[in-house]
Amino acid sequence: MPCRTRWTTSPWKVRTYIVPAVQLASKVAPWLFIGGIVLGFPTPAWFGVILFGSSFIFSLITLPVEFDASSRAQDLLVSQGIIRGKEQITGVEKVLGAAAWTYVAAAVSAIGSWLFYVFVLISRVRPAASHK
Repeated sequence: MPCRTRWTTSPWKVRTYIVPAVQLASKVAPWLFIGGIVLGFPTPAWFGVILFGSSFIFSLITLPVEFDASSRAQDLLVSQGIIRGKEQITGVEKVLGAAAWTYVAAAVSAIGSWLFYVFVLISRVRPAASHK
């Protein structure tokens, strides 16, 4: 058990420290991206895309933290006698495992969204560059 806690301490700290930056990035990124596209300035739009990428980085850092939290919750439920028997333990494993896997889905969704913005911007910048 100490090994697991030590393994997730670093991602937990990093996650805690970057929350304010990710929150700011999520507010600024759409404005930079849309403004850059509408005004025809690719540089601010690329900054917006980079800031959108911060949500993906945050999702990746969150994965080990959430998997560890689910595991620790299960250990606590068993050690406190809240759940008993193989059937209840199996049910809790399934529920907490599914809860942790929702963060994998969030990470996949974040990278998909980020790639969408990259492709939109590339498709806008290329035609403009070929006309010059």
